[in-house]
Amino acid sequence: MYYSDKVDRIAALATEQRAVLDYCRTLSPMEWALPSGCSGWTVKDVVAHMAAGYHGPFQLSWIQRFAKADVAEQAAEVDVAARQYVDPAGVLAEFEKWGRRFLRVQGVLARIPRLAWSLKMPAADLGAYPVGSVLSAFVFDHHTHLRHDIAPAIGRSASPPGPDCMTVTMEWMLAGLEQMCRNQMTWVDRPLTLILDGPGGGIWSVEQAGGGVLAISEGDSLQSAATINGLTEEFPLWGTTRQPWRDCSVTLSGDRDYATRFLDAMNII
Repeated sequence: MYYSDKVDRIAALATEQRAVLDYCRTLSPMEWALPSGCSGWTVKDVVAHMAAGYHGPFQLSWIQRFAKADVAEQAAEVDVAARQYVDPAGVLAEFEKWGRRFLRVQGVLARIPRLAWSLKMPAADLGAYPVGSVLSAFVFDHHTHLRHDIAPAIGRSASPPGPDCMTVTMEWMLAGLEQMCRNQMTWVDRPLTLILDGPGGGIWSVEQAGGGVLAISEGDSLQSAATINGLTEEFPLWGTTRQPWRDCSVTLSGDRDYATRFLDAMNII
């Protein structure tokens, strides 16, 4: 798994927590009920999903259910449904309370990096990831839900991401790309180069690791069959299929058909 050793993930998540709390405290009852960018979810449902993500790891039944779930998104629907009759204030209070506790636990784990990055946890159909990468997953989740699902629905922009937010977001998306699309990537037989410009950007080589699982490493590959250029600020949109990559600032070079097939198969959660 690619990860950066130059970022403070705890600080990045704390900043994103504050951004979500500050934004949501301004919402009216009508705005909480608006449909969000997540299909079938209201703004309140999105925040309920994030609150459940913090609360769940402190509940053995939740951990067991999530680890054994066939589809992670179906497990998320269960969490949202369980909070259907909780009012927005209650959902936001759960997010704040358990978010603080989650950060404290992660702060302890961060002081034991060998454990945090060697111990893996299963995540339903998404793969298995080091415990230390959970922080990256939450930063990605907050950034994407707040700025691409909630704020557009409300019609008011959110605060810009913090200094490490995009680096950590890219970290999780690349980790997810390695495993989440494995059933769609079995045909990948030549390396590709991914270049993302902007905060947290860089150059990465994408190669087949076996069975559709990809291996991503920093730097270009001399054997690269195609190069995909994009922007970090747009990657959470087209990398998660919220917006077609063809509608974004994405350019292809080399074997364009090969790169196109790769992008059409990508869906990071």
